[in-house]
Amino acid sequence: MKIDKLKIIHILIIIFGTVFISISAFHTNIWFDESYSVALASHSFKEIWQIRWQ
Repeated sequence: MKIDKLKIIHILIIIFGTVFISISAFHTNIWFDESYSVALASHSFKEIWQIRWQ
C-alpha cells in the first residue's frame, strides 16, 4: 500500500513539473537578449560584423 502511494506521488510530481516547465514555452514575452539575437540572425555575416564594430 505504501509503495502505491509513493508511485502516485512520484507521478504527480512529474506531471506538475512538466506542466510548470511547459508553461514558459507558451509565454509570449521575449527578453532583450533573445530579441537582439533574433534581430541579428536576420543579417548576413558582413552586416553583423559591421554592426558589432560600429
